[in-house]
Amino acid sequence: MTLISYVCQVRLLTVKNRVLFCVREEFTVTVSCNLQLTITVVFGTSQSKEVFPSPAVEMVPAISENRMFSQTSPATRDSNDSFQVQQDSILESHFQNHQNADRKGYSSEYIDSMLAKEFTSLTVQERSKTYEEIHGVGDCVDETPAFVENCLLQLDEELSRIDEKSAYEMAQQQNRAYVTDDKFRLMFLRATAFHPQKAAVRLVAFFEGKLRYFGQETLTRQIRLSDLDDDEESVLKEGNVQILPTRDRNGRPIYVYFDCASHTGQSFKPAPLRLRVFIFLWLMMAEDEENQKRGVATIVMMMGTFDMSKADPDLIRESSRLEHWLPLRTSAIHLCTNHPFTGFVLRTAAMGLPREARLRLKLHFGTFTETMYSLMGYGIPVDVFPVRGSGIIKTTNLNRWISKYKAREETLTKTGIFCGIDLPTRNDVLIASGKPFQQHPGNVHMRSVEESYMKQFMGTMLERKSAIDTVYAAVKARSGRFLRQDKDGWWREISEGDAKEKVNKTFRTMKLKQSDEMCRSSSVGACRDTLSSETMLFLPQGKKPRYDSGSCCDCSG
Repeated sequence: MTLISYVCQVRLLTVKNRVLFCVREEFTVTVSCNLQLTITVVFGTSQSKEVFPSPAVEMVPAISENRMFSQTSPATRDSNDSFQVQQDSILESHFQNHQNADRKGYSSEYIDSMLAKEFTSLTVQERSKTYEEIHGVGDCVDETPAFVENCLLQLDEELSRIDEKSAYEMAQQQNRAYVTDDKFRLMFLRATAFHPQKAAVRLVAFFEGKLRYFGQETLTRQIRLSDLDDDEESVLKEGNVQILPTRDRNGRPIYVYFDCASHTGQSFKPAPLRLRVFIFLWLMMAEDEENQKRGVATIVMMMGTFDMSKADPDLIRESSRLEHWLPLRTSAIHLCTNHPFTGFVLRTAAMGLPREARLRLKLHFGTFTETMYSLMGYGIPVDVFPVRGSGIIKTTNLNRWISKYKAREETLTKTGIFCGIDLPTRNDVLIASGKPFQQHPGNVHMRSVEESYMKQFMGTMLERKSAIDTVYAAVKARSGRFLRQDKDGWWREISEGDAKEKVNKTFRTMKLKQSDEMCRSSSVGACRDTLSSETMLFLPQGKKPRYDSGSCCDCSG
């Protein structure tokens, strides 16, 4: 497995209290373990290899780089193919001071302290925003037309400063309109919190990644489900990676990766094959504008002991690199496990993520049930979570999702146009029966507005029409849509007339409920008083009138 890929600061990795390598900014370092636990360290074009009897690995605090390396100059080191890290006396003494420390606890504490240090280095405003995003209560950037236009102009300037962009230039030659489209470029600005320089780098890297994994023919078009071969589709259907059928409380899509020691249904396909599936799912999420604005909540759940014999170093290394070029940002990462060493491996692997993603990382340690309760506190709807406590993966929603996208591709092939919506936003009103749909935040908000205008709706026809128009305008003012689900499972926006009829129907339903509540609140004794003496005469002798506790005599019909 790939233990770490980190090139920004000085970091040490040790095995059995021995210094294995130090990552420096001018070196590209990759550490991997194969089945023989051979650990290879690559420095540019040079490499050194050692074999260790145990995979016990830990991170230790960084030490001054001047005392870490020999006095060999950088030029000499680069030209020396057998260059290896020198261990000096200060490192030996450092490990002797900690040789009795618990290895796993020490490593976890160090990584946690390093993440905490990065978090405290933020400004108060940045820290507050990051904290809100982790807990699912953050808000989007206010995208005014002037602000967006200015960022797009700066993005053009930054792109012109990048020299090496062969895949980007190849895409421009294929379809310039696709590459220069404002909506397309806006994805990368949103993915980098409207940082033009970072967006330009990500956009160029996007075409490089797309060319590498899907080929030249897909550079200037959307990736489709049909681009996956049979093996890749089988990986998708296994269910280890899924997009939940609903959003979290902040309106973000939820991407779940699950692996369990008790789960035996996972096939071990080559890394490029599995990575194409990951990329496909992320690019499907990136098509939704709401997802671009709010980002993705990612959940990585690994229950049980981490099995290094089944680890794929290429998969782990390349998975962390996807975050650097996909046009969608990770606004929260939840790492869930019930095993200490697995928790350490997850956090160590997460160190290869960009700094913005690392700051939004949260570890949940405990049993499956404890983890579910913990995720609920961060706005994750665990009732649709695709995993049971026994480790069995549920694929019902996944199969529906696959069927939906197959139907979409058939429509695109026939007409070239598709306007379906996969995940409604929190402001949308869903026209469907059932308690889950009625509890959708958009439906709840519309009913709360209707309660304010119920008295007006009870008035004249003109006042009733005015109340309906007002509620309709209130939903639209929040960028809400009135959606109805088709036979394939896609949500589609209905016409204004149908939407106002939905508002009218909801008004009438609320009116009937209010009348029923008034009847129920009235006392049975008051209903007895309404019985005339003539009614009593028609009752059999000695028979008392029977009252229904559910309704009064005047309103039972």
